[in-house]
Amino acid sequence: MYQINEPGIVTDTKNNLMWKRELEPNRYTWDEAREITSDFGGYTDWRLPTIQELLTLVDFTKYAPAINTDYFPNQPSSYVWSGSPYAPYANNAWDVHFYNGSANYGYRYGYLFVRLVRSGE
Repeated sequence: MYQINEPGIVTDTKNNLMWKRELEPNRYTWDEAREITSDFGGYTDWRLPTIQELLTLVDFTKYAPAINTDYFPNQPSSYVWSGSPYAPYANNAWDVHFYNGSANYGYRYGYLFVRLVRSGE
Protein backbone atom coordinates (compact mmCIF):
# COMPACT_ATOMS: atom_id res chain seq x y z
CA MET A 1 0.00 0.00 0.00
CA TYR A 2 2.80 2.48 0.83
CA GLN A 3 6.00 3.08 -1.13
CA ILE A 4 8.84 5.51 -0.69
CA ASN A 5 9.56 6.47 -4.29
CA GLU A 6 11.25 9.80 -3.68
CA PRO A 7 13.13 11.12 -0.67
CA GLY A 8 10.67 12.47 1.85
CA ILE A 9 7.56 11.37 -0.08
CA VAL A 10 5.35 8.38 0.67
CA THR A 11 3.06 7.15 -2.09
CA ASP A 12 -0.21 5.50 -1.09
CA THR A 13 -0.89 3.27 -4.09
CA LYS A 14 -4.30 2.16 -2.80
CA ASN A 15 -5.70 5.69 -2.58
CA ASN A 16 -3.53 7.31 -5.27
CA LEU A 17 -2.10 9.93 -2.91
CA MET A 18 1.39 11.25 -2.25
CA TRP A 19 2.20 12.36 1.30
CA LYS A 20 5.03 14.40 2.68
CA ARG A 21 6.75 11.99 5.03
CA GLU A 22 7.43 14.70 7.61
CA LEU A 23 5.02 17.13 9.20
CA GLU A 24 5.37 20.83 8.50
CA PRO A 25 7.88 22.38 10.92
CA ASN A 26 5.43 24.31 13.13
CA ARG A 27 1.91 24.11 14.48
CA TYR A 28 -0.66 26.27 12.74
CA THR A 29 -4.19 27.56 13.08
CA TRP A 30 -6.54 26.14 10.47
CA ASP A 31 -6.53 29.37 8.46
CA GLU A 32 -2.71 29.45 8.51
CA ALA A 33 -2.56 25.76 7.52
CA ARG A 34 -4.80 26.39 4.50
CA GLU A 35 -2.33 29.01 3.25
CA ILE A 36 0.75 26.78 3.35
CA THR A 37 2.41 26.28 -0.01
CA SER A 38 5.30 24.00 -0.84
CA ASP A 39 7.41 23.04 -3.84
CA PHE A 40 8.76 19.96 -2.08
CA GLY A 41 10.08 17.20 -4.32
CA GLY A 42 9.55 19.35 -7.40
CA TYR A 43 5.76 19.39 -6.93
CA THR A 44 3.88 22.63 -6.32
CA ASP A 45 0.37 21.30 -5.69
CA TRP A 46 0.71 20.20 -2.04
CA ARG A 47 -2.39 20.90 0.06
CA LEU A 48 -4.18 20.04 3.27
CA PRO A 49 -5.85 16.63 3.02
CA THR A 50 -9.58 16.20 3.34
CA ILE A 51 -10.70 14.45 6.51
CA GLN A 52 -11.33 11.29 4.45
CA GLU A 53 -7.79 11.39 3.02
CA LEU A 54 -6.19 12.02 6.41
CA LEU A 55 -8.06 9.09 7.93
CA THR A 56 -6.46 6.76 5.37
CA LEU A 57 -3.19 7.23 7.29
CA VAL A 58 -4.64 5.86 10.53
CA ASP A 59 -3.46 2.39 11.49
CA PHE A 60 -5.87 1.10 14.12
CA THR A 61 -3.50 -1.76 14.98
CA LYS A 62 -1.11 0.85 16.39
CA TYR A 63 -1.46 3.23 19.29
CA ALA A 64 0.36 6.40 20.32
CA PRO A 65 0.82 7.06 17.42
CA ALA A 66 -1.86 5.32 15.38
CA ILE A 67 0.12 5.41 12.12
CA ASN A 68 2.65 3.22 10.34
CA THR A 69 5.89 4.61 11.77
CA ASP A 70 7.98 2.72 9.20
CA TYR A 71 6.73 5.25 6.65
CA PHE A 72 5.92 8.18 8.95
CA PRO A 73 8.60 7.85 11.66
CA ASN A 74 8.27 11.21 13.39
CA GLN A 75 4.50 11.44 13.84
CA PRO A 76 3.72 12.62 17.35
CA SER A 77 0.67 11.28 19.17
CA SER A 78 -1.09 14.56 18.52
CA TYR A 79 -3.70 16.32 16.41
CA VAL A 80 -3.26 17.03 12.68
CA TRP A 81 -5.50 19.40 10.70
CA SER A 82 -7.51 18.34 7.69
CA GLY A 83 -8.70 20.86 5.12
CA SER A 84 -12.33 19.97 5.80
CA PRO A 85 -14.49 22.50 7.61
CA TYR A 86 -16.99 21.22 10.16
CA ALA A 87 -20.29 22.35 8.64
CA PRO A 88 -22.47 22.59 11.77
CA TYR A 89 -20.11 25.10 13.43
CA ALA A 90 -18.44 27.79 11.33
CA ASN A 91 -15.52 28.17 13.77
CA ASN A 92 -14.54 24.48 13.65
CA ALA A 93 -12.69 22.15 11.27
CA TRP A 94 -11.94 18.42 11.20
CA ASP A 95 -8.71 16.94 12.52
CA VAL A 96 -7.32 13.51 13.36
CA HIS A 97 -5.83 12.67 16.74
CA PHE A 98 -2.96 10.33 15.96
CA TYR A 99 -2.81 9.14 19.57
CA ASN A 100 -5.69 6.76 18.82
CA GLY A 101 -6.73 7.62 15.24
CA SER A 102 -10.00 9.34 16.10
CA ALA A 103 -11.55 12.02 13.90
CA ASN A 104 -12.53 15.16 15.80
CA TYR A 105 -13.52 18.72 15.14
CA GLY A 106 -11.84 21.61 16.85
CA TYR A 107 -11.72 25.37 16.93
CA ARG A 108 -9.97 26.75 13.85
CA TYR A 109 -7.81 29.03 15.98
CA GLY A 110 -6.14 26.10 17.78
CA TYR A 111 -2.55 25.30 16.83
CA LEU A 112 -2.23 21.81 15.34
CA PHE A 113 0.26 19.91 13.20
CA VAL A 114 -0.01 19.75 9.40
CA ARG A 115 0.87 16.97 6.95
CA LEU A 116 0.54 17.91 3.28
CA VAL A 117 -0.74 15.66 0.51
CA ARG A 118 -1.11 15.78 -3.25
CA SER A 119 -2.99 13.61 -5.70
CA GLY A 120 -0.87 10.81 -7.10
CA GLU A 121 0.00 10.40 -10.73
